[in-house]
Amino acid sequence: FIGALVFLTRFVFSHFYNKRLINKSSPLQDQIWNKLFQNLKNYYSIKKSIVLLESEKIGSAFLTGVLKPVIIIPTSWINQLSEQEAECILAHELSHVYNKDHWTNLLMNLIEIIYFFNPAVHILLSHLKLERELVADASVCNYLKTPIQYAKLILKIEESSGFIPAFSLPFFRQKNQLKKRIETVLKIKTPKNDFLSSLATASILVCLLFSTKGFM
Repeated sequence: FIGALVFLTRFVFSHFYNKRLINKSSPLQDQIWNKLFQNLKNYYSIKKSIVLLESEKIGSAFLTGVLKPVIIIPTSWINQLSEQEAECILAHELSHVYNKDHWTNLLMNLIEIIYFFNPAVHILLSHLKLERELVADASVCNYLKTPIQYAKLILKIEESSGFIPAFSLPFFRQKNQLKKRIETVLKIKTPKNDFLSSLATASILVCLLFSTKGFM
């Protein structure tokens, strides 16, 4: 109970921290970024309202929120990244929205709170998080047809990435994912994915977790 309370407290604290970060962020005014953003929303057929913000307090772009998704871009990236690189960043984050990964992320966070004591759960969740990133990477490559340039961008972001809020969907999450992401992008192997496959993956994980109750 104490362990679950600690994880729950961490989750709640991170939630309010993200809300505070959103409130202190500014609407992204750059015309190029906004044009790319609208074009990509149309490409993914996303009708849901998504807020695009910029902040000086973060080190990587990320998606946060469930009912009201928000994408926050580091202010330093707006002038430093080329138009094609900006398109890659936005395509990656919007593919998370298209695949309902912000809902999957919430489910994984709740499972982590309940089964914090089970190492197998953390391993499964780690693999699932990586799988969601690989799907987003594949989506970018399918849209832009530039896997080499995209791989270079991943390396560039890895070198400059800084603070990333917990329980968000960042462009670059963990350093140990770098090798796998680069290999997947350059091999251009597209993971099959849609909302149903995401839901099926999450459902299988939930069933597996609850099936362990008899062994506890």
